[in-house]
Amino acid sequence: MRFVTAVVLVGAVACSNPTEREPVGTLQQANVRTLTPRLKGAAGSATGWSVVPCLGGFAAGAPFASHADFFPMGFIDLHMTTSVTGGRTIGTTVACQPRGPVFLAGGSAGLYENFDGGGSVRSFTAVWSIASAEQAGLPLLVAEDATNSVLLKLVDDVGTVEWSLRLFSTSSVGAYATWIPGTTRFAVGDPSAQRVRLYTYEPNTHVVTMDGELLAPAANPDPNFGLALAFGDVNPAAGPEVIVGAPFYGTVFVYNPASTPQLLFTLSGPGQGFGNALAVEPGDAGGGLRALWVGAPTLNTLFRYVGDAGEPTSVDVPDASVFGFALAVENASTLAIGAPLWGDGGAVFEASFTELIDGGALNGPQQQCVVNQPCSVGGCRRGRCHGGVLCVDLVPKCAIDLCVNEECLVPNADAGFVDAGAVDAGEALDAGTTNDAGVTRDGGTSAPFPDSVAFVSNCSVGAFSPLVLLALALLRRQWGPK
Repeated sequence: MRFVTAVVLVGAVACSNPTEREPVGTLQQANVRTLTPRLKGAAGSATGWSVVPCLGGFAAGAPFASHADFFPMGFIDLHMTTSVTGGRTIGTTVACQPRGPVFLAGGSAGLYENFDGGGSVRSFTAVWSIASAEQAGLPLLVAEDATNSVLLKLVDDVGTVEWSLRLFSTSSVGAYATWIPGTTRFAVGDPSAQRVRLYTYEPNTHVVTMDGELLAPAANPDPNFGLALAFGDVNPAAGPEVIVGAPFYGTVFVYNPASTPQLLFTLSGPGQGFGNALAVEPGDAGGGLRALWVGAPTLNTLFRYVGDAGEPTSVDVPDASVFGFALAVENASTLAIGAPLWGDGGAVFEASFTELIDGGALNGPQQQCVVNQPCSVGGCRRGRCHGGVLCVDLVPKCAIDLCVNEECLVPNADAGFVDAGAVDAGEALDAGTTNDAGVTRDGGTSAPFPDSVAFVSNCSVGAFSPLVLLALALLRRQWGPK
């Protein structure tokens, strides 16, 4: 007769915390980069005051010299210089229209276009901002200065005004309009009213409909709310989100632009000027989301945010450079950065995103989660919430074949009972009805009847205390005639 007795002494299973990412950088831990200016301005020109994308390159304004430079496709330098007097300027705002192409520069002296060494006047009325759309068929957005207000216009390729709207913005603050990429919608920052309004344009009928309004939080009525605008999928909510800079108090607001806009989160900078310029990185920052770049020119620093987690990048420029005063994403890999007080004439720097950051995309999927708290995405994987938008550094709690209903399986003791298909101490039938994935099979003597299993929640099967797991013994005896 053959008897098999298995004895397993198992104590409590110890639980261990998942691997956690170090806290995000602070200003004192800023990455420092050495960059060479792509464009240096003439003495006193304030080159880099305005910077926008231009046909795969960038365009930059130098308002103190009433000058603009355009680098379409990144290498052709076209110049525009005007002879304006009386303290009036151009170059506080610039734009490139793909159709033509048409190059534009505006300011208190009016709106000028098409040049290489000179320019033609489109309007002598002072303008606060001009913006062109990436796709064909959409007109130019122009925010003109008017008596105690701003006149917003949609202007076609030949200068015809298709639509106009008087905004109750004071002429001392202005208004800032921009197209939402890939759509027929545009947004208008109206700082004196502390709001941003969203509009939809119908190209066939030229009808414009207001379909959203973002208001500065009552607790933070920043007089510069709407001075900078950007758009991009920076949050798991349906995107792209509308990002609003309010640099007077150093704050950036991220909204879901639904029919009833919702404030998703707020970024508070280290001081005034934070939020003066915004740009959304086109590449994947993790889980398909995009990183947001925020200029903090009073600190000569850029901040890169994934959700609400920011990492600062400093560049070795003079303290008075106001590096980050303007930002523009040229293409999939390059960022243009304005520093209008660099040297004696200002400058524009170019850098690839990989030059400015230390690593690639974060490892983790999109997920609304609580910052720095544990998060889970299934498969018995647990990570840590990064920026409220990603569950990163996912670590399996156990092997995938031991994960059942989001719990890890561990062997249960036989409590000394005979392993012959009988009831196992009232716990479970040990007759092959529950597979323990081969963890314990009593050396094969009990096959095809693997040991029963128990469920342990939120624990790692690899985290056993050496004082708890005392012994694992397997005893065989064969009795026969002597």
